[in-house]
Amino acid sequence: MGDPSVDPCDDFYQFACGGFLKSTNPYGLVGSLKYEELTKKYKQRLGIILKQKSSINEPKYLKLAKTLNRLCGSEDYSKILKSLESRGGWPVLTGSQWNESKIDLTKIYHYFFQITWSNGRIEVSPRPSRLSVEDFVQGRNNINVNNYYNEMIEIVERMGAAKNNIDYRDDVDKILDFEIELGRKRLSTEEKLYNRDTSYMTLNELTNGYLFFSNIQTRLSSLGFDQKSSSYIYILNYSYLKKFQRLLKSTGIKRTLANYIMLKDVKSMLKNNDNVIKRENCNDLVLSKLPHAVAAISVQNYNQFKLMKTRNDILNMTLRIKKKFFEIIKMTNWIDEETRNTVIEKFKSTTYLIGCIDELTNNSKINEFYKSLKLFNYDSFDDATAKINQFNVQYENITNGWIFFIKQMQKTPAAYHLSSNSIFVSCMILLSDYFDSKLPNHMNYASLGFAIGHEIVHGYDNTGRLYIRKNRYVDLWTPWSSRNFNDTSQCIIEQYSNYVATETGSRINGSIALGENIADLGGVRATYRAYKELSNTDSQLPNLPYTPKQLFWISFASMYCEKTYPYYPRDQVNISHAPGVFRIVNSLSNLPEFANDFRCQSGSKMNPFKKCSVW
Repeated sequence: MGDPSVDPCDDFYQFACGGFLKSTNPYGLVGSLKYEELTKKYKQRLGIILKQKSSINEPKYLKLAKTLNRLCGSEDYSKILKSLESRGGWPVLTGSQWNESKIDLTKIYHYFFQITWSNGRIEVSPRPSRLSVEDFVQGRNNINVNNYYNEMIEIVERMGAAKNNIDYRDDVDKILDFEIELGRKRLSTEEKLYNRDTSYMTLNELTNGYLFFSNIQTRLSSLGFDQKSSSYIYILNYSYLKKFQRLLKSTGIKRTLANYIMLKDVKSMLKNNDNVIKRENCNDLVLSKLPHAVAAISVQNYNQFKLMKTRNDILNMTLRIKKKFFEIIKMTNWIDEETRNTVIEKFKSTTYLIGCIDELTNNSKINEFYKSLKLFNYDSFDDATAKINQFNVQYENITNGWIFFIKQMQKTPAAYHLSSNSIFVSCMILLSDYFDSKLPNHMNYASLGFAIGHEIVHGYDNTGRLYIRKNRYVDLWTPWSSRNFNDTSQCIIEQYSNYVATETGSRINGSIALGENIADLGGVRATYRAYKELSNTDSQLPNLPYTPKQLFWISFASMYCEKTYPYYPRDQVNISHAPGVFRIVNSLSNLPEFANDFRCQSGSKMNPFKKCSVW
C-alpha cells in the first residue's frame, strides 16, 4: 500500500499511502476505510440469512425481518403510479390536468422539518439534505447540484413524464430552484457547531403562526408527548423556518411542493423496485427499518465463542487506552486542580457499551421489543413499511441505552454520546476482521483502538467538555482553564487552516474541524501509549524493515488513505472531518513519539519546531 521510496519524515502520507494512490481507481472506492468494506460484508451475510425459509420455532424478530425482505421489491411501476393517482396525481406527470386543491399544506411539514427530543426538550429543525450549504450557495455552478438535478430528470422520465407533460423539465427546474433558495438558509457546519440561529416559541405560537405546523400536536402525541399549548418548542435554524413560510406565499408554489414531495416518495419506492439492484437495496431497507432485529440475527448467527472472546479483548484494549488518557489528564498542566477534578469526575462516570451483546443474545428481550409489530405475507410493501414506521415512532425520543445505541451501530465503528456521557462500539466490529485477536497488536490498536481513543477524547473537545444543565450547554471549568483550552485550541485551528487542498487550492476550515482534530491528536497519543506497553509482544514482520512501533504509525495512516473524485476535496474542506491526508500529516507531525520512532530530524516536515497539543 505504501511507497518506501518516500522519506517518511518528509511526507508520511505518500510513504504510507503512495502504493494505494497509484493502484486505486479514483472513481471507485473513496478511501480505504475498512468499515465500508465491513458494512458490505455484513449486508451480504444478512442477505443469505433472510433468504432462508422460515421455521416454526424461529424468534419473532427473525420472522419480521424475513417477511419484510420478501415484500421488498415486489411492487411494480403500475402500483407506484396508482399510489400517486390516489393522492391527486403527480403534477410533473399529469401536466396541466393537475388540480392544486389536492395538496393540503397542513400535512407536508414532515418533508421539510424533523421533530426530535434532545437534552430534555422538543426541537424542530430542517430535515437533513444530501447537499451542503456550500452546494446550495454555488447553485447550478456546483457539480453536486448538477448531479442531483440529472437524477431528478432521470426519475421523472423513467416514470413517463414526457408522455403527458411537454414542460416536465420546467417542473423539475422549479423543484431545484425551490430547494436551492430554501437550502441557502440552512446552517453551515460551523454555525451548527456554535448553535447559532436558535429560537423558541410556545406550541400555540408555532401552530397559529405557521399553517403547516397546525397538526403538529398529533405528531407530538404519537411520540408520547402530552404538550400544553404553552409548552415551549425550540426552533433550530429559525431562518430556514421563516424562509419556508415566505416561499409558501409564492405564485404556483403548491405545484412545486407537490412535485417535490412526490419526487421524494417516488425515489423511496423506486429504490425498492428495481430488480437489478433489488437484493442489495432490500438488505439496506431491512437494516434501516429493523436495526434491532438485524443486529440480533447477525450476532446469533456468529461463532459465539469467538464473539465473546473478541468482546473481552476489545474491552481489555479499551481499558488500556482509557488508563493512558487518564494519565494524560493528570499530567496536563494548563488546567487547574478544580477543573482537573471536574474532568476526572466526568471521566470516571463514562459508560462503555461493547456491542450490546447481552441484549442481542437475549431472544426474549428482542421479541418483547417487537411485541406490538405485526407483519403478514399478504401485506403490501407500502402497508408493511407504514406499520414499521409507526412502530419506530415510539422510540424516536429515546437517546440512551441499548435501544438507542443499536440504531447507531451501522453508522460508525465507535462513537461518543455527549448527553449520556457514553461510548459504544458497534456489534458489527465483533462480527468482522476489523479487530482480530490473531493479528499483531499494532494493527488492532491502530485501527479500532484509535477509533475508541478518538471517541474517548471527544468527551473533552470543544463541545464535549461542556455539560448539559437545564437543556443548555454550560462550562463548568474555571475561567483560567477555559482560557487555556481556547489558547491551545487556537494553535490547532491555525495549523489546520494553513494547509491547502492541492487539487483545488482550497483551505481547510480549522474552526469547523476543531473537535475532530482534538480527538485525532489526543486519541492517537493515548492509543499509542497503550500499545507501547505491548509493543514487545509484537515481532518484526518478515521482509519489512520496520519496527513494531513504526508499524503502528503505518497501520494508523493506512486507515485514512483515500483516492477521491476530482471535486471531492472541495467538499471536504468545509466539513468536520478533515481529508485523510490532513488527518495523517497533522496528527503525526504534532507527536514527538512519532518523530522519535522514525528518527525524524527536528525541523523536518513531520517533526516541526512548533507543535500543537490539547490533550
